[in-house]
Amino acid sequence: MMKKYCFLVVMLFLCLVVVSPVLSAQETSHVRFAHFVFDAPQVNIYVDEVVFAGEDGSAYPLNPLELSRQYLELSADTPHTFAVVPADKTLDSALFEPAEFTFVAGSNYTLAIMGNVAADDLHFVLMDETAALAEFDPTVSAVTFVFNNLYGLPAVDLYWADEIVLDNLAYGDYVAAQDATEGMGSRFTAHGDVDTVLFELPDAIAGQAQTIAFFGISGHYPGTLWEDYTLPYAGNFIGEPVVRDGGSIAVGDVVSVSLSEAGLRYDYQLVLDKASVLDIWVKGGAPETGTDAILRIFDAQGNLVAQNDDFDRFNLGLDAGLVGLELDKGTYVIEAASPFDTFLGDYTLSVTTTK
Repeated sequence: MMKKYCFLVVMLFLCLVVVSPVLSAQETSHVRFAHFVFDAPQVNIYVDEVVFAGEDGSAYPLNPLELSRQYLELSADTPHTFAVVPADKTLDSALFEPAEFTFVAGSNYTLAIMGNVAADDLHFVLMDETAALAEFDPTVSAVTFVFNNLYGLPAVDLYWADEIVLDNLAYGDYVAAQDATEGMGSRFTAHGDVDTVLFELPDAIAGQAQTIAFFGISGHYPGTLWEDYTLPYAGNFIGEPVVRDGGSIAVGDVVSVSLSEAGLRYDYQLVLDKASVLDIWVKGGAPETGTDAILRIFDAQGNLVAQNDDFDRFNLGLDAGLVGLELDKGTYVIEAASPFDTFLGDYTLSVTTTK
C-alpha cells in the first residue's frame, strides 16, 4: 500500500512498461507479462506458438522479477495459448504445461509467471487489471497489486502505519487494494505472526494518484533478505501525461531533464537545415538511482518518426538511444520521458552527429 522511494535499488530488477494503451477496438484486449519467479532463467513467452516480440520485432525475453514494458493486443472472446520457454530454448522445452486463456473485450490483463523452481510448481496467474481498477478510485491515491510468490510461508500480512491492511494473502495469490492517503511506514509479516517480519520500510509513503503499483514478493523463506527473497516494485501512470515545452535543442547540445513528477514528459524542438545522421540519447544516472528512460521523435505534423525504450537493457542498462538515425531537413520534436511515466529523477538529453 505504498509508493516507496526506498525501492529504487530493486527497481532495476523489475523494469516498467509504457502507459496503459488506449484500446483500439472493443473486439480486442491487451495482455502484458510478469516474471515473478526469483530463481529462474531468462524466458520467452510464446502466444499461440509465436514468440512475444518487442518493438523491434525480435523476441522480448523477460528476466526474473521483470514486468514487460508493452502490452500485446489479442482478439477477445477467443482462446489463446501461452507457454514459458527458457530464452535459449525452443517451444518444445517449455518450463511447464502451456495454458489457455480467453479475454474479455476492452480489458487489460497481467499474466504472471508464478511458483518456485525448487518446488517445481511453476504456473500462470491471470489478473484482470481493468476489473480490479474498477473497484477503486485512482484519482484519490495509487492502486496497488501485491503478488505473493514467497515459497516457504503459507501466507503473509501487510501492515500500513501499524494498522493491518492485508490479511492472509496466500502463497501463489494476489490482491488489489487502494493505497492509504495518510500515514507512512509498511511492514510485511508472516500471517498471524507479527514477530516474523519479512520486510519493514518505515519511510514508505502512499502512492500518487493516477498510478498503479506492482509488488511481487518473491523467493524462498527462511533465507536472507534481498539474497533469497525480495520485494521488487514497478509503477504505472494511468492518467493523462503532462507534456512540457523544454525549448529548443541543437546538434551538439546536452541538456538536463528533470522528471520530478509522475506523468511528466519534456518536448524539445530540433531544427535541421540539412539532412543529418544523428545519435540521440536520454540517459539517467547509476542503476541505484532508479532512473529509466524512453525517447520519442516526432515530425512537424506530430507523427511518430522513431522511438526507443532501452537501447540494450541487458548490456547497457535502461537508457534510451537512437544511433545512426537518418532525418531529412526540417523541424522535429524530441520527447524525453520514462516508461510508465513513473521513473522519476534527473536525466540528460544529447544530440550528436553520428561518427
